[in-house]
Amino acid sequence: MIGGGVPVGAVAGRADVRDVMNPRAEKVLFPHSGTFSANPISTTAGLVAMEKFDAAAVERLNGLADRAMRGIEAAIDRTGMPACVTGTGSMFRVHMKERAPRNFREAFLTPDEKAKLQILIDHLFDEGFVMINTCTATLSTPMTEAEIDGLVAAIGSGFEKILAGE
Repeated sequence: MIGGGVPVGAVAGRADVRDVMNPRAEKVLFPHSGTFSANPISTTAGLVAMEKFDAAAVERLNGLADRAMRGIEAAIDRTGMPACVTGTGSMFRVHMKERAPRNFREAFLTPDEKAKLQILIDHLFDEGFVMINTCTATLSTPMTEAEIDGLVAAIGSGFEKILAGE
């Protein structure tokens, strides 16, 4: 958030801990510099992102996630794929399990589930959607219904691909 999607770094903590990096100290204990240190583009992007991320933005993102989850559930029903989707707020995850896992042990992937998930993730990448290896999505403010509908369609066609054994 502090970089608004642009690379940035930050050091936070107690003053006595941070002070070891104080460039104005008599004796700098830990000199530090970085590519994005004091980068005005990163900090401006972060400021704008924080200003625009208000209650209305949160509500809109949560609504988009609900739309995505309903669409994915419809794709599961339409294709008969043994999968489910879980999530809250603007975050959701596709599981290659018929029932939503209730804990980390239930979320653990069998080799078959892992293979199916990898096919789906690769298919989504080919369709223009980058998903992490758990098939978890976190929405961001520039997204619209068009991106959500495209993702849902790609997930549906990914399910079809898996079921066809391609």
